[in-house]
Amino acid sequence: MKLYIIGAGGHAKVVLDAALSQNREVGGFIDPGKAGQLFKGLPIFATIEDLDGPQNFIVAIGDNRKRKNCFDDLLSHGWTPTTVIHAKAYVAKDANVGAGTVVCAGALINPDASVGENSIVNTGSIIEHDCQVGAHVHVAPRATLSGNCIVGEGSLVGAAATLLPGVHLSDWVVAGAGAVVTRHIGPNLTVVGVPARPLAVNLHRTATDE
Repeated sequence: MKLYIIGAGGHAKVVLDAALSQNREVGGFIDPGKAGQLFKGLPIFATIEDLDGPQNFIVAIGDNRKRKNCFDDLLSHGWTPTTVIHAKAYVAKDANVGAGTVVCAGALINPDASVGENSIVNTGSIIEHDCQVGAHVHVAPRATLSGNCIVGEGSLVGAAATLLPGVHLSDWVVAGAGAVVTRHIGPNLTVVGVPARPLAVNLHRTATDE
């Protein structure tokens, strides 16, 4: 079966480049808003119903929640997630990369690290030894996970952010671009700065709250 890329935006270009570096046969893209057009010389289809039965797929959507929802929906329709690792990425022999994850050019995944399904290991990022990265995560360009870090489901490690050794991000955390995370972070928080701290809660109340 050919590989179909879900989404036809900027990230899809990067995923296509990685797939072609592996000599994968890409059949096209699926993006309802751009159906009928050509993108990077390949056709864009509106929905999976436009194709002849279940196919191989990878979701090229940057937003982690949207990517998760799309991934789960395609699984429910019998489609098969495909892992794409750029020829110029490095993945240690004893590292593990989950189904439907893309590892982009210049990324490095060191020994005994694991990355869950449907994640993005973006350009030039580093996942050091013994890290555990969950499903639907985005490790953004030039982000660094030092040894023995844990990143929970759906979290985003922003561009050039750094996790110090052993740091644990819970599920659905956002570590902002350039942040240096020095301690464990609870779920559903956004942390920024050096060292990283949670964003202040907006305490403003309207008249109707009184």
